[in-house]
Amino acid sequence: MEPNMPKDIDPFISTGSSGTVDRHFERESWKDMTQKFYGDVVHLFETQGQLIKTEMGEKVNEVKEASVSLISGGVLLFVGALCLAATAIIALDLVTELWLASTIVTFMFFAVGGILLMSAKKKLEADKIKPNKSIAAFGEIRHSLKEKVNEITKH
Repeated sequence: MEPNMPKDIDPFISTGSSGTVDRHFERESWKDMTQKFYGDVVHLFETQGQLIKTEMGEKVNEVKEASVSLISGGVLLFVGALCLAATAIIALDLVTELWLASTIVTFMFFAVGGILLMSAKKKLEADKIKPNKSIAAFGEIRHSLKEKVNEITKH
């Protein structure tokens, strides 16, 4: 360390009574390490809490947007399906009987509607809205905490 540097930059420097600089390389006490560790853990969890809050807010917005699109699309598809059903029944009535034309069109719309619902359900699965970044961060925190505990218990 340079002689003109302030003393508070290096925690191992203290001035003796004669004004000379002495270096102390004593280990921190177990109590000090535990308090520092506790403070770090609290800070880490507060930070991760904020990350989870932010990420969940983003996920909620994604679900809201998907839900609005799903409902709007569903309503428009329903109106269009009614119009198409009427058109298809009229067209099929020219070659078959009216009851058969209605049955064919009905089953066709059930099939298409089922496919659309399964697709929407897949988009809203729990895995898609799970806070994956936060879960990964907590895994890293857990690993770091284990390392810190091992370090503390070695002293």
